[in-house]
Amino acid sequence: MSMDFGKSMFLFISVLFLAWWAGLVMKAEGEDKLKEACHPISYTMIKLGDVTEGLVGFRPKWTGKTRKVLEGGCYYFASVLLSSDDLGKGVEEAGGVRIE
Repeated sequence: MSMDFGKSMFLFISVLFLAWWAGLVMKAEGEDKLKEACHPISYTMIKLGDVTEGLVGFRPKWTGKTRKVLEGGCYYFASVLLSSDDLGKGVEEAGGVRIE
């Protein structure tokens, strides 16, 4: 019986986290949308590197390479998923002319 409660709580917390994360992404504007969309992957890969370093005493190369691949894929997927019109807003050139 406690296993069902544990599964239910895990599912409930996961849904709340997903809704919170989606709200952060939708609230962000411009290039910040990509940053917010890929923040969970960045955070997870940093912590995975920290744990691995703590276990073996050094940070293996595969953690950095895996982080680059996953973050690159996330940024690409998020930029395709989120409309490019929204991502261009708020970007300014050096001359102060606003690009829209």
